[in-house]
Amino acid sequence: MLQLTTSESYFLFNNGFTVMPDGTLLLGEYASVWQNNRWVNLAYLYISKTDGRSWETSDFLQRQGVNKHIHLVKYSPLLNQVFMTDGDNKKQLWRNQTVTHYAQSACPEGHGWHLTNRFHWQMGGYTSMLDHEQGVVFGTDYLGGTNFLVHTTDGRTFRKEVIPNPYRRSPVINMVARRVGTQTELWALLHNSVMPEKSCVLMYSQDNGKTWHRFIEYDGRQHEIQLVSSASGANGELYFCIRQWVNGQELSQTYRVTT
Repeated sequence: MLQLTTSESYFLFNNGFTVMPDGTLLLGEYASVWQNNRWVNLAYLYISKTDGRSWETSDFLQRQGVNKHIHLVKYSPLLNQVFMTDGDNKKQLWRNQTVTHYAQSACPEGHGWHLTNRFHWQMGGYTSMLDHEQGVVFGTDYLGGTNFLVHTTDGRTFRKEVIPNPYRRSPVINMVARRVGTQTELWALLHNSVMPEKSCVLMYSQDNGKTWHRFIEYDGRQHEIQLVSSASGANGELYFCIRQWVNGQELSQTYRVTT
């Protein structure tokens, strides 16, 4: 059984755990733990080739200067590459194009993790990722800053679209797909719990991310929406949960979107 570093550690749902074509499991540890006036470094990548019975731990991200945790580790069947992002001091994007040597940065032969961005303005540190029919889309993690949806068709070149007001200061924390007949809808959840008024939104796209439609907007200080559906493969149903706190008590209800 895998034992993470702290009792607060977990992986980001739909984004921090992936299964490779050969059955290898990859998991990125996530939490924000402040201790002794510093962040506890939880940037560990866990690798299992035994269906989870045993795990190898890689700290190569820590040796690269990452200070906090892993946001995303996810395989793209479309591109046959696996991507990984870290946070929060560097917010980097890594890609493994040979889908081998997961415990190391890229060697001269090309195996391992290649760093895609070296500066903040190049975008990275994504908290969500989704394959679709025409490429891959990433969601950024700039709480209180300007957030983007970032598209790629090869894992090397990227096109970014700014999130408009009033939602642009909310990170894109999760994305899933829903199959509607012969069409695939992309769903994205933007959430923060500190910005005023209705700055959070659950939205969807019916044209592979070219245009988006608001489904629910809400105040993240009073409510929280969570996408319950898995991002591994699209089907005709989508589930999400709405949580709120009344007099210190949590109330939640799950909803289903169908054709």
